[in-house]
Amino acid sequence: MLDPNTHELLQVGYSRRGSGGTLAAASRLAGEKAVAWAPLTGSGRQEHVLQELKDDLIGGYFYQMGKPPARQFAAEPSPSE
Repeated sequence: MLDPNTHELLQVGYSRRGSGGTLAAASRLAGEKAVAWAPLTGSGRQEHVLQELKDDLIGGYFYQMGKPPARQFAAEPSPSE
């Protein structure tokens, strides 16, 4: 999720509910948010694969910016959402 006003990355996550889960997570954060998601099929939907992708994205952002996404660890929804 991205804050369109500051262009700051707020949170990286995954949802087994696809775009519905992503939009539900965004709705829990105040203000307008930009949300992007990509559907995964087959083995890409396995829990450990999703977690690995998420961790890689957070790590890549931290490597470039020197800090985690702004809301990543503040109120992260559970993976079942």
